[in-house]
Amino acid sequence: MFRSICPVQPRWPWGLIACLLVGLAQAGPAPWFVWRSKLDGKEVCAQTSPGSAWVQQGGPFLDSDCRKLPPRLLPM
Repeated sequence: MFRSICPVQPRWPWGLIACLLVGLAQAGPAPWFVWRSKLDGKEVCAQTSPGSAWVQQGGPFLDSDCRKLPPRLLPM
């Protein structure tokens, strides 16, 4: 017998809509940014601000070395 992969029993239309939207709920990794210290000018690569004495300098990047840029989308 056919078994549904959806754990929710479809009760039209909300059950069907919920089953279709489950595939859209995906999480990705957080981007990395270059942060510069206001005190001594040192730079670090982090996903979040190291504190109030830091200013975002560059990014977003895909890696923890802040070297790999995300792919650019071409304008249409």
